[in-house]
Amino acid sequence: MNMINSIKYAFLPVVMFTMATFTSCEEDIEIGNKIDESSYLVSTQLSGLLLDENTNKNSSVIELRNNECSTNVVFRLSKLPQKGVDVQIAVEESYAAIYNTTHETDFEVFPAANVKIANNGTFVLAPDDKITPSVKVTLTAFEGMKEDKTYIVPLTVASSTEGVSFIETSSHMVLLVQDYRNKPNTNKGKNAVQTVLYFEVNDANPLNALEFLTESGNYFFDHVVLFAANINWDAEKKRVYKENNDSVSSDSYDMELFRQ
Repeated sequence: MNMINSIKYAFLPVVMFTMATFTSCEEDIEIGNKIDESSYLVSTQLSGLLLDENTNKNSSVIELRNNECSTNVVFRLSKLPQKGVDVQIAVEESYAAIYNTTHETDFEVFPAANVKIANNGTFVLAPDDKITPSVKVTLTAFEGMKEDKTYIVPLTVASSTEGVSFIETSSHMVLLVQDYRNKPNTNKGKNAVQTVLYFEVNDANPLNALEFLTESGNYFFDHVVLFAANINWDAEKKRVYKENNDSVSSDSYDMELFRQ
């Protein structure tokens, strides 16, 4: 018997023992209930999401400072679609009631006729695109708007492409519009000089900056900077440290008032 045959027959009992072991164990193993794989489907599903481009959230506050203003939204997929995806973005006024009920608000609907979505809200994503380009949404003021009210623009997105799924919160987003047209602002013209005011808040209230107005009624100061902390030297530890001023501590009344 040569060397090769010796090795072959030497392993034969081991293989037979292994087969016997698996055969004997096969009847003793009980297979449990089928595993719920629903939690793993998220990574395989092609899900869609409508978001505000600036906040990356499904809601955004719009300050209407002129008769017309615009913002951008985007539609995003959870993964590359590997096929063309049709997208339709539109105003769905009926969603306002659902939003108000969920958030315990009473926002009045901003008229759909005063909302214009670029390209009539119709877009197509290429197979290698996960997100649409910026979608411009233009809002035009309407007669009877009130400064003390917040208006809601309920947007929705849908797709006729097979396999694209949504949940209610991902297929909707809202723009919350406030009328700021008659409120002071810092707009002093296209080439106006920008002014910055630094406040030492220990001795003065930053709200005083709002008292300075131009002849047109706009705020004079464009930026208000709070002198909030000091960089000091610790001679014992031989290192610098930051010391916050008392008036900007978390429990400071003046600071909380300024935030409002």
